[in-house]
Amino acid sequence: VLDEGGSLSDGDDATVVTVRALGPNGASLPTGGGATATAVRGIATFTTLSVDRNASGVVLRFSAPALLPASSPPFAVAPGPIARVQFTRLPEGVFAGADFAVQPAVELVDVAGNLVESDSFSTLAAQLERHVAGDTWADESALLTGQASLTASKGRASFSGLGVSYSAPTGQLWRLTVTRSSLPPANSPNFTFTSAAETQMVLAPSFIPATNSCYAFSGVDGAACAAFRPEGVSALRAVAYGGVPFSQ
Repeated sequence: VLDEGGSLSDGDDATVVTVRALGPNGASLPTGGGATATAVRGIATFTTLSVDRNASGVVLRFSAPALLPASSPPFAVAPGPIARVQFTRLPEGVFAGADFAVQPAVELVDVAGNLVESDSFSTLAAQLERHVAGDTWADESALLTGQASLTASKGRASFSGLGVSYSAPTGQLWRLTVTRSSLPPANSPNFTFTSAAETQMVLAPSFIPATNSCYAFSGVDGAACAAFRPEGVSALRAVAYGGVPFSQ
């Protein structure tokens, strides 16, 4: 705090100084810690102040009642160390035996939630967990289909083709987690599976033998029997007897 002549007002132990962080467009940026300080011998010292958003051209504006404001030179705010993984897009459309209709995406952020764009090397792994009881979850990642591990690109990772096996039981509580070494996992909201909608009919595996032979009896010729073989099925044995349904 200065007097009219520009000298330090070292007798001032009462002026309360407030600080704001302004971006290059003049908009206020979020800050952490104490945004006010009381002068001691004319000097107000901020000890826990932080700017909680990545930006360039940041200016600190200091003000106090009845005094002209003061501004710092502009500076850049870089993200801090990676503190956690967070979802930017949650998995949706969960059916056993199908890909997620909406594929999950995550990002790496610092303690203030700023994207750490400098990270293009971290491995991010998706895991499927089944609720057991209370806070206990069982790892069922073997039921995931598709690529469950990705490398971050500028702090972000978007999964594609990720889904759940047909063998995943319905009627239970599940969640998808994404992990990065040394960080707590990001957990999706809990969900349950439903069976995927029926889209086609195929021959059961037990009806398809190892050989491609067709036997006809009682007037069923080989051509007609072969015509019974559906397109795309490489091996089918049909044995026909007069008045008796086809069997393997």
